[in-house]
Amino acid sequence: MGLTLPHEHLFNDLSSVVDAPCYPFSQRLVDKKVTAEIQWALKHDPYCCADNMDRKPIEDVIFEINNFISLGGRTIVDATGSESIGRDAQALREVALKTGLNIVASSGPYLEKFESQR
Repeated sequence: MGLTLPHEHLFNDLSSVVDAPCYPFSQRLVDKKVTAEIQWALKHDPYCCADNMDRKPIEDVIFEINNFISLGGRTIVDATGSESIGRDAQALREVALKTGLNIVASSGPYLEKFESQR
């Protein structure tokens, strides 16, 4: 398996739980795109930024994975187990084929508030 990231969410989608900012400093994060400049603030209030909670395009995921591979990465365990929060087995397969990365895909239910739609 080589160098492994044991808990990642490659296609996580939590856009249904975007919440109001918790702190005065995070008011400015609401409509921002995720960048390195605001990453520190998102660690304190990740749910207030819609872009932070939305599923990322496959091209962005492949770009980030290629960075991991360039550092010796070989395997990612994707912990997004439920389709209700973005699990996409076909996209994981496509990423694995395009990058050569080993991807271990999990499956199973998430929180009831997400699963009640299924």
